[in-house]
Amino acid sequence: MSWIGLREGRLHKKFDGDASEYIYGRRACEQRELFDAHIWMHKAHVVMLAEQGSIPTGQATEILRALRGITAGDVELDPRLGDVYTNTERHLIGMIGETAGAMHTGRSRNDLSATAARMTTRVKLESVIEAALKLQRTLIAKARAHLETIMPGYTHLQHAQPITFAHWAMAYSDFLAHDIQRLEDTLKRTNLNTLGAAALAGTGHRIDRYRTTDLLGFDGILENSLQCVSSRDYLLEAVFGLTLMMGTLNRIHEDVFIWTTDEFGMVELDDAFAGTSSIMPQKKNPLLQETVRGRAAHQIGRVTAALAVFKDLPMGHNFDTYEANLLLDDSVTELLESLHITDRVVDTLKVNAERMEENLGSAYITATELADVMVREAGIPFRAAHQIVGSLVRRAIEEGLKLSEVPLEMINEISREIRGAELELSEESLRAATDPRINVERRASIGGPAPIEVGRMAEDRLRKVGDAEKRGIDRLTGYENAHKRLEKAIEELLA
Repeated sequence: MSWIGLREGRLHKKFDGDASEYIYGRRACEQRELFDAHIWMHKAHVVMLAEQGSIPTGQATEILRALRGITAGDVELDPRLGDVYTNTERHLIGMIGETAGAMHTGRSRNDLSATAARMTTRVKLESVIEAALKLQRTLIAKARAHLETIMPGYTHLQHAQPITFAHWAMAYSDFLAHDIQRLEDTLKRTNLNTLGAAALAGTGHRIDRYRTTDLLGFDGILENSLQCVSSRDYLLEAVFGLTLMMGTLNRIHEDVFIWTTDEFGMVELDDAFAGTSSIMPQKKNPLLQETVRGRAAHQIGRVTAALAVFKDLPMGHNFDTYEANLLLDDSVTELLESLHITDRVVDTLKVNAERMEENLGSAYITATELADVMVREAGIPFRAAHQIVGSLVRRAIEEGLKLSEVPLEMINEISREIRGAELELSEESLRAATDPRINVERRASIGGPAPIEVGRMAEDRLRKVGDAEKRGIDRLTGYENAHKRLEKAIEELLA
């Protein structure tokens, strides 16, 4: 039997070449990626139909043998025939004749495409999570190597309080942890079976959706058949989650970009990750950092486009949703490339500890600790201490003094002006309060920059990264085991 295309029943003209190319041409790579998922679904569906008695066992075994012999290279994706499903069906009918048509019993391209998208999305998200966990490990390793490397902490890009480079690195590790958790949570809504919803109203054939759920490695069923073919909310979640992760990477590179300037000089890029100038021989340019910023802008465009795709869709299956698949593909590619290059940049980043410490002395970065000492030792309210230290900083600037150089008498003079009394504050307490390293060591509260606390966080995060890696391995193993169960079921049918 020659293959009869879908159009021959209702339509009497061949699909216009320009129209088919417009719809399917750009999706060729996406369709090729879907091939393995489609074959997996075809096998699982046929096994289930045979077990339910919805198609004869003889037909099922003939189809399954043919499916086992098909590879992606065997099937030509002709956009004039439609998507990967119709091209695969044509190939299969060419192999075994009209029996191949039984494979489509009780289903539609609508639930097929919905299910295939979920199967491929889960794998893509797993790959991003794996790459992000690798970067987390690199950030934690960098932190552990610089627990004692003190540096300025900034708010509004102005000196704020002393921290450590380790504290900075751990902050970004924790940002990434949240990004990863969001993607893991998205997987819970992604890995749900929509096969069996058919076009939108389910099917009158006897099917077992729980059986295909098990054979395809899904965690559960998306029940409502209309929602099954209408829903791509997980795609929006995924693109949004990837955009937030791209934002984290962008911030890492923005900090590095600023810190490599001569004005800061706190870090230096490895030569392999920098550019130079065609005219200025001294230049070492942060080209990667600028590129990541540009790519982050693209990613914001993708999440905006994805939201726009779904803005006005009526309930049911719509071809618009395929555009969201492409946006997800581009997002995943963007993140994998950006995670990889960020990991290498962080790993090879040279930290100028001496310059970081030098930069601490050029401002009044210990002012908060001095106010805190006044509260703890002189027993005055913090707001009064804040006013005294603020006035002290202004006077020190006027007289060209660093905070570590101001005499105790100047503090008492200001205190008398503001409060009418001197402070019970020792010279020793004053000098300790204005020492950046002591500042950092004292901030050992949970999450603070003290080396002992950052070291604790690093060990804790390493354990959590290990737990996340194990969860990923368990999920991938779950997919693999489902495929093994399917192949075993096929063997039993063919025996």
